[in-house]
Amino acid sequence: MKFSIVIPNFNNEKYLNEAIESAITALPEGQGEIVIVDDCSTDNSLEIANKYAQKMTGVIKVFQNESNLGQELTTNKCLELSKGDYAVILHSDDLIHENFFFDLAPLLERFPSAVMAVGERIEINADSEKIHSVSPFYDNDYFIPGREQARTFLYTGFLPCQVLFKRNNILSFGGAKKNFIVNLDGLLWFKLALSGDVAYTQTSVCSYRKHETSTTTSLNHSISHMFEYYATLKEMFNFSDEMGVDFSCERSKAFLRVSELSLRYAKEIYTSGNEDLTKQYMSLALSINPDSKNSLGYKELENLLKHHLSCKKGFAARQNSYTPPKGSVRIETLIN
Repeated sequence: MKFSIVIPNFNNEKYLNEAIESAITALPEGQGEIVIVDDCSTDNSLEIANKYAQKMTGVIKVFQNESNLGQELTTNKCLELSKGDYAVILHSDDLIHENFFFDLAPLLERFPSAVMAVGERIEINADSEKIHSVSPFYDNDYFIPGREQARTFLYTGFLPCQVLFKRNNILSFGGAKKNFIVNLDGLLWFKLALSGDVAYTQTSVCSYRKHETSTTTSLNHSISHMFEYYATLKEMFNFSDEMGVDFSCERSKAFLRVSELSLRYAKEIYTSGNEDLTKQYMSLALSINPDSKNSLGYKELENLLKHHLSCKKGFAARQNSYTPPKGSVRIETLIN
């Protein structure tokens, strides 16, 4: 079987219909499957999934965990139960576009050493309305050496619905690691990039939904998730050491990233009116990097708190595209 769309789900009945419909539209006829694993939802998620499975027998396959396993192990179960050569992880509140496989699959087939093909995203709100466009991550379409892209994953990553990957390569290192929910996908892509190369296109292939009940939003409202992000970085360095890849020169800079993220989340939290949690994020940023006190972000927050000013602006969409890692080659050059 060629393609698998895997959907780990927990209590997402509000958005599950849309996610499944998007998967049905994107899946090339006769070339794949949609695997849904429900993690003991207490809403009507399972009934919704089964309704689709009855209509598309053999294409949509629904499973339910006997007990709640959490996002990491449910994701792994999805991948283990699927059979596709290539797979995409579609969270049940996101959407993949009709062109997903049309634009990403040829990249994996054209470049045999590539283990993942990545497209761009748009961001939507709870009502599926487009919030804004995000500038492409890279300034062109590129074939990128895996180890160099892994280096980039120490600082930032791609969403699950942006990536079509070789399923066996993910399974070879055990998939998602238990107790690593924060940046779960970043850790997956880091490990995957150490096993092969990356193809990137600026074409939008999915819609990422930002809403107040998402796992990401919930985690951001607890400072403990920053400690898990720190632990995830340690896991990345431990894994690269095991693979014989020396990223030691990146260690200090990567961990300073936790300070930068803490200030970003502090501003996001401030927009919700939680000044106490805002101060906790700011304190964490300072404990990691005392120099952050001199940054514009920190000073802005200090001023807002001092005068109890309102602030409705949180995270801004990416405004600029980046130059790719060294060794990257424009795909048009390789094709021509």
